[in-house]
Amino acid sequence: MKNRIGLSTLAIALSSITGVMVAPSAHASSHRDAPFISEDPAADNTDVYAFVSTEAGRSDYVTILSNFVPLQEPANGPNFYKLSDFVNYEILIDVDGDALADLTYEFKFTTRIVDPGTYLYATNTILPPPNPLDPTSQYVNLNQPQSYTLTERGRGTTSTGRVLLNNVRTAPNRPGPKSINFAAVGRGGTPVQGDTTLAYQNLAEMAVHTAPNSGGLRSFVGPRDEGFYVGLGTAFDLINPTAPGADGTGGFN
Repeated sequence: MKNRIGLSTLAIALSSITGVMVAPSAHASSHRDAPFISEDPAADNTDVYAFVSTEAGRSDYVTILSNFVPLQEPANGPNFYKLSDFVNYEILIDVDGDALADLTYEFKFTTRIVDPGTYLYATNTILPPPNPLDPTSQYVNLNQPQSYTLTERGRGTTSTGRVLLNNVRTAPNRPGPKSINFAAVGRGGTPVQGDTTLAYQNLAEMAVHTAPNSGGLRSFVGPRDEGFYVGLGTAFDLINPTAPGADGTGGFN
């Protein structure tokens, strides 16, 4: 992050492919260019973005997005993408410009198989959790729910740090219109035939968690549309750009 703002309060969101974090601070970007990490996509932190929150009433916060697992094909079943239970995901924040982390936010993931008798991602239409207000309550019919614990550590901290969120749900993948059904989930308004966008948005919003006693910190983990606009194919075809430019990452998470 190149621009720094004092970190008094923070809101964090991380997604399986994209990680987002909100607090007063900011940084830069890169994209899948390190040869060794490309062999371990679950640990590949492709981009980091930071900007002052655009949400109403949250101009004192910075949103930080940290993206992992590049170029995901959303329809890549039956093994849909997720963050690894064996990777230590961290967002490091420098608030005074000395290139050392003053705050570290660590995400640890746990994946569970509800019905070990099937490899399916979902056993029926994915529905909201029985208790949406309980962040540990998981989505109904999701056979491979994933949860995470978010821990905050200060500079030079050798202790276990402060747990902000414990065992909270991540947003599910979006397999298609039968798995994500508007009539079953709803969200208000009039659905378009075959359009699952509003239904999925409703499910995803249930994975936005506010950490207690944190000054308004929010966290999200789940798949998001790839935000890096680049013609990957033409750029690395001996630098052979097209006019107009093509979004080579369009349609991927």
